[in-house]
Amino acid sequence: MDKKLLSRITFDVNQCGGKPCIRGMRIRVADVLSLLANGLTAEQVIQEMPDLTPEDIQASLQYAASTEKLTLNEYQQKQSKVAL
Repeated sequence: MDKKLLSRITFDVNQCGGKPCIRGMRIRVADVLSLLANGLTAEQVIQEMPDLTPEDIQASLQYAASTEKLTLNEYQQKQSKVAL
């Protein structure tokens, strides 16, 4: 996990409902991920949102991956407690 990349992901309760955004802009990580999930390439996402950089796209993907991993860890911890 690249902490420098993840530092591009910001949170502000007064912006976009506190959802994770890119570098303090009103571009939500979810919007970037949605475009990628719908088949756009990183280059096409940047064309749609010219304030973004390739590093911002990578940071969004890395944030999503780290969030999913954290959720999995929490799930596994709950399952291990149930098994006891």
